[in-house]
Amino acid sequence: MKNFKLTLLAVVLFGIACNNSQKNVNVQEIKGKTNTFKLDTIGILTNKNLDSLILYLEKAELKESKNIADIPAFIRKTLNKLTKDDFSIANPNENWQSTDVVFNKNLPYRQLIYLGNGKTMTLIVYYRGGFGKSTHILIIKHKNEEITDLWCGVGFKIPDNKEKIIEFIKSHKDKHWGLNTNMIYF
Repeated sequence: MKNFKLTLLAVVLFGIACNNSQKNVNVQEIKGKTNTFKLDTIGILTNKNLDSLILYLEKAELKESKNIADIPAFIRKTLNKLTKDDFSIANPNENWQSTDVVFNKNLPYRQLIYLGNGKTMTLIVYYRGGFGKSTHILIIKHKNEEITDLWCGVGFKIPDNKEKIIEFIKSHKDKHWGLNTNMIYF
């Protein structure tokens, strides 16, 4: 009984910690230069827009990079607004905060795995540290430096090239808990 109570307490505390790191709203408005993008968390969690974004992504020509400096400024600005830490992210092979065991507030909370930029699409895959290491995928559709659609998901062992990332998303999108949990966090 004692082990059950400790396990239950750990699950509750983990849930509270996770909920404190997410945006707890169904629709969040993010103001751009000329329009306001509405982040629909329910739409993301139910993969409402995922199929159309995959189609756009498959057709998009992306310039691949492993450098966070290549994240477009308007996308970085939006991601800064969506996170408490201004979307702190390290390049591959750079130090980052991969765990909560040894905490160093000077290290970024994420590490880039893949970045692909195109005229109307951007694909970003990165590790996120904290209470366990997770891998995140961002698909961002944009026009004239304004985000028009965004989907995000979480997975394990996500590849580091466009075709394999798309294949991974397709093979996991219809699985229960396949690409996201019951919350969105970046």
